Amino acid sequence: MKSNLDNPLSKNNRNTCNIENTAKSSVSQSHNQSFQNVNDPTSNDLLPISDCASETLQEIQTDIKTQHQECKINFYKNIFEGPTYVCSCCHQTWFRHSVHQVTNLRLTKEASELFRKCSTDLKSVEQLEWVCRTCITDIRKGQVLRISVANKVSFPNKQDVLNLYDLEERLLSPRIPFMQIRELPTGGQFSIKGSVVNVPVDVMPIVTALPRQLTAMHTIPVALKKRLSFSSSV
Repeated sequence: MKSNLDNPLSKNNRNTCNIENTAKSSVSQSHNQSFQNVNDPTSNDLLPISDCASETLQEIQTDIKTQHQECKINFYKNIFEGPTYVCSCCHQTWFRHSVHQVTNLRLTKEASELFRKCSTDLKSVEQLEWVCRTCITDIRKGQVLRISVANKVSFPNKQDVLNLYDLEERLLSPRIPFMQIRELPTGGQFSIKGSVVNVPVDVMPIVTALPRQLTAMHTIPVALKKRLSFSSSV
């Protein structure tokens, strides 16, 4: 009886089994490696992204950066300009987006007559006359402007006597507060810590008697709190 080792069919069967086992092991290894790459964020062999998806992602990132830069530029531009536009009716300062140029207004006949009565022909930026949105709203409604100069609402003229230096204000002030607002540890309350110093009007005692004793400083310790339950409050 012949052995199976000498049979050519058995050799072919063994070769086929070896090929199948090798293929299965390679597939299993590749599957395990891909699973490990997906779960390991530090691995360099990540799954590749398609070219279309990568280009779309780059375009989105570029658009976001561009919008962010434009927002920053507009913000700094608004801060640099400031509220320099003066309304011709109320004499208040406004930003550019809050005013309209008078020559570009479209008003009815009645609104135009009311605007002539309330306008003061005041020119500010670019030597043009501007009007704010609040005044325009009242003009189009046919109402007297609430905050206009024609309604006797205006800022008082600043007196020359008030143009003092910081040192002059300190010397002329009869009371100087040296106080701090501090947050209490519980309850969300705030307390004022410090004292009110009464400064004499005469300059000589201030110059010759500095620093003064606590009894000669006319100091009043003050502690103000919202709740009356604190017995230490004055």
